[in-house]
Amino acid sequence: MNWKRIVGWIAVAIVGLIVVVAVGGYFILRSHSFHRYVLAKIVEKASASTGGKVEIGNYDFHWSTLTADAYNLIVHGTEPANQRPLFQADKLTLRLKILSVLHEKINLREILIEHPVAHLLIDAQGRTNIPQPTAPKQESSSINVFDLAVGHALLNNGEIYYNDRKSSLDADIYDLHTDIAFESLASRYRGSLSYGSGKLKYGDLAPLPHTLQTQFI
Repeated sequence: MNWKRIVGWIAVAIVGLIVVVAVGGYFILRSHSFHRYVLAKIVEKASASTGGKVEIGNYDFHWSTLTADAYNLIVHGTEPANQRPLFQADKLTLRLKILSVLHEKINLREILIEHPVAHLLIDAQGRTNIPQPTAPKQESSSINVFDLAVGHALLNNGEIYYNDRKSSLDADIYDLHTDIAFESLASRYRGSLSYGSGKLKYGDLAPLPHTLQTQFI
């Protein structure tokens, strides 16, 4: 099971939410029509970034604390229509730190994911239900889909289904750094993933304290 890709796609869904909400947060509190407009733009941007179909039931943005809550987040991959989606979560909470709106530079103080469920399918030819991002026209061959530093990431009551075999996952991670890019010409991902302190509980196993620093292509 390719854990790095699962983490990457969770991140991609988050990015679409961050950029638009951070810019329009003040007005969201005052206009229902703008609220619906921003929700549509979040879904549009996240879908283009992931290459899949993204759905978000609703969201709240608290401007005073730069905190965004998204509810009923779903990311559909290339799985058949009668299969469960690639990823879904009951609630996603983001606490932000805006570095540059113009250059879309945002750090995350904290990510909280409640009941995330991933369904990864792999056929006999090694093909998965993970989609490919949609490259804009006249774009360079390398698309940076996630380049963020996160102070704290917490995943509660997670479930992972690998060809319908269920496992549960809980994770508590600090100082998370990611840099993931999709190379459209080669149709592959490359990047790095690291964190300074983590605690992972998988299935019935005891929690495992650890650190991580890895690169992949």
